[in-house]
Amino acid sequence: MKQAARLRVELAGIRDRGVERRLRAAAPRLDLARGTKGETPDLVILPYGEYQRLLDEADQRGARQAFRRTKDEEFVPIEVADRLLKGENPIRVWRKHRGLTLAEITTRTGLGKGYLSDLEKGRRKGTLATLRTIAEALDIDLDDL
Repeated sequence: MKQAARLRVELAGIRDRGVERRLRAAAPRLDLARGTKGETPDLVILPYGEYQRLLDEADQRGARQAFRRTKDEEFVPIEVADRLLKGENPIRVWRKHRGLTLAEITTRTGLGKGYLSDLEKGRRKGTLATLRTIAEALDIDLDDL
């Protein structure tokens, strides 16, 4: 007859001996480890409050890391992102988001108003140098265009 494998379980932070008794009665083959060093348990059982605390700590750590990673980045309203994702012309979307008129972009870039209008309407394609100039005027990365 084949011997059943034992499952090594550590009860972390459980001070109630009743829990241990109930586990032993329900699953006599469990190897209950109480903070023993050396062997790594297969499973750890802990009180729900401690589990919640660990989840909260992990969430807080993740939020802090995300904040540090993005603290110098611009936050873009969802409406702007939606317009870009729908395929609207990025020059127009960013210009309007910045609250600028075509005349103001003309002044900042030295490009003609009609030319900029044609770019926004997709009638013309700008050169790399032109798009770089527009990106600088809109204070965005060239990749955003």
